[in-house]
Amino acid sequence: MVCRQCGFDPVLYIKDVDAASLKVREHLDRRKADPKYLLAKPLNLPAISAQKAKALQNKDKKGNLVSRSV
Repeated sequence: MVCRQCGFDPVLYIKDVDAASLKVREHLDRRKADPKYLLAKPLNLPAISAQKAKALQNKDKKGNLVSRSV
């Protein structure tokens, strides 16, 4: 059930939020370094401003933010 575009795994997210976040971050880093994606259409991931990201991290929410690094 893993997303081929961003690497998100909803089953892993339910079991371990930090591991799911790390997996997405690693997948996006591999995609960023892979030459075949240099001219490919970029992913349509939501952009989060620095202020909003800081506010979201301060709340007692489940999960971590993964920045738009692609």
